[in-house]
Amino acid sequence: MEKRVSVGMSGGVDSAVAALLLKKEGFDVRGYTLVFGPWGRAVDDVKSVAAHLDIPLSVIPADILFRKEIITPFIEEYRLGRTPSPCPLCNPLKFALGLEAAGGEGYVASGHYARIEKGALFAAPHDKDQSYFLARLSESLLGRMILPLGEMTKEEVREEAVRAGLSVAEKAESQDVCFIPDGDYRAFLKREGLFPCQGEALSEEGEKIGEHDGYFHYTRGQRFRLGGTPGRLYVTGSDPAGNTLTIGPDDSLWSRELKGTGFHALASPEELAGPLMAKIRSRDSLHPCRLERREEEFGLLFEEEVRAVTPGQLAVLYKDSEAGLRVVGSGWIL
Repeated sequence: MEKRVSVGMSGGVDSAVAALLLKKEGFDVRGYTLVFGPWGRAVDDVKSVAAHLDIPLSVIPADILFRKEIITPFIEEYRLGRTPSPCPLCNPLKFALGLEAAGGEGYVASGHYARIEKGALFAAPHDKDQSYFLARLSESLLGRMILPLGEMTKEEVREEAVRAGLSVAEKAESQDVCFIPDGDYRAFLKREGLFPCQGEALSEEGEKIGEHDGYFHYTRGQRFRLGGTPGRLYVTGSDPAGNTLTIGPDDSLWSRELKGTGFHALASPEELAGPLMAKIRSRDSLHPCRLERREEEFGLLFEEEVRAVTPGQLAVLYKDSEAGLRVVGSGWIL
């Protein structure tokens, strides 16, 4: 009997090739895609690929659930002065919906560039690695996931799509959050009720040195342009209650530790006790560190200073192994 697999399809080349490769391997492939609100991705490309591959497709309305679980928390994080990272939160939800659409049977797959071996999550061996975005998956879900592109490069994926005659072979790669396809975060937040509100920009000594147009338009480490100053200045903090930003030099952005909450372990306590490496944002290098677990919170102690630890972002922990760079845990930065 063929193994059934539900492939999450976005309309891009990666998920299309994931479905193609699984079908070539003899899987019983089913496609699914989520549609939500005015930001719902167009399903035309998904339908075209599904028809080309001759696989059934489920179009899943997800307006209410997506609004509740992803969009509302995203907006609230900005309101609280943090910088959210929605994709790691979204992936467990959409893969669970894929399994649900398949009646809870078989496997679920995606076009992410990462590897899964024996239920453990590993980074892809190149700079397109997307294991960061999968770090919040449960061990039970990882045990039912397949990532066909784990060893492939983007160029190899496009070549496979061209050979198969897929209509999305040359489709541009999306760099934006799926519910803000134009990348205009300010316009999106305004539509959602976070209107520009002028406030004071303060020095680290608490003196007013300028003004801003809404604390939620800025993230820690972002350059703050202010005329008449001898050096570059950056956002080092914000106070939502007072609608103020704190501005300082680059030196103020470096630290050797962070505090976080919501730690999600994907390894044993013994494995987490040794030397680890962390990414503190998706596009980040690896920083050697050690983990300290507490009751409700956790801490990371870095060997060297890291720049702009940003509240709301996800810190993802990795450990070197013979099988590659393994994801062993993650948590939200406070």
